[in-house]
Amino acid sequence: EPHVLVPVAIHSSPEYEEEKGSKQRTTSTFFSDEYGNLKFVNLVCRYPCAVFVTMVIICLGSAMILISLARATGNPFTEDENAYDIHDVRSIAYDSLKLAKEVVADAYDVYTDSIQESAVEAEPNAKLQEDSADVTFWIYEAKTEDGLFTKEAIPVLRATEATILDNEEYPNYCKLD
Repeated sequence: EPHVLVPVAIHSSPEYEEEKGSKQRTTSTFFSDEYGNLKFVNLVCRYPCAVFVTMVIICLGSAMILISLARATGNPFTEDENAYDIHDVRSIAYDSLKLAKEVVADAYDVYTDSIQESAVEAEPNAKLQEDSADVTFWIYEAKTEDGLFTKEAIPVLRATEATILDNEEYPNYCKLD
């Protein structure tokens, strides 16, 4: 037996028509329609894919803008000039550290330049380790107004340096040929 499709007219029931007509219409506002539904919700329900793609494009676009700004002007969230306070203990400590690093770097550059010049003058074919030893720079910071070289601080400085100099293996650390 062949299957035959028969068109059927569907009529809505009177109960459904009553329920559908019972929704009270209100005045439409900027945010809601005449049934009281939010217009944004209606938009999302009607066009979910378009809303999703739009949100992804907005997120990617804003991320690209922020990345380009960060590359051009530095990180805008942790700029040093915004966090600096001349009277803050942390800012003073940071300044001290920066200045100490600059002084040590300059002193090291002068030292390595003089070593390289003397090595070239003494023997041009000598290896660097045959002419000089490594250098350790110690940076100390005074904790009191009396300065660094007080009766209490000198033994602490000596004990700190003794951790390397008094080691029984110290003579074996650096041997010049």
